[in-house]
Amino acid sequence: MANSSDDEKQTKRFGKVPKICAADQFIFWEASFDTYLGDECVEAIKSAKPLEDEAILHQHRNSPARLETYKQKVKRALAKWQKHQRDAQLALMETSRNNTSAQLICVQAKREGATAGDLYDRLKAHVMAANSSTTTSQVGTLNKMSAFPNEKRTDYVNRLLTQILAVESLGRPVDDATRKERLLNGLKGNS
Repeated sequence: MANSSDDEKQTKRFGKVPKICAADQFIFWEASFDTYLGDECVEAIKSAKPLEDEAILHQHRNSPARLETYKQKVKRALAKWQKHQRDAQLALMETSRNNTSAQLICVQAKREGATAGDLYDRLKAHVMAANSSTTTSQVGTLNKMSAFPNEKRTDYVNRLLTQILAVESLGRPVDDATRKERLLNGLKGNS
């Protein structure tokens, strides 16, 4: 049973969850959120629930010791998976605290008994769908970019990289040829 100190640590930890954001910043949120959860937890939310394999149970039917060892292994894996599911679901709910539509998605997923992975996918789809018209606008902005008169080249490069990240955050990759073309053409007016 958790003591009040453990509860306080958990509350402090989840107070630092990166808040879900608009689609043009989603790639950064996703990286921040995955880092916050940790590799083991992220892997758990992407994986299926550990279950006993009937073929393995059948294979070990004549060896009670092996059968028990296998069942204990699956039981430990399930307990670990469930803990990671709870942690991830709590973090996803906390990340949605300031976004009413994301909160509704969390409530619906909880009612349906959805896994943390399902909830994560629903929130991602919501953010990306809510901003689909933004993609066209962001790509248009990228295609029109050029350095301002008297703008430092490093400032232009930083603006360009920020815009590329915004486009890629919306699920639209920017290939190397486009990056080079925007860089070179954008700097031409600043020579």
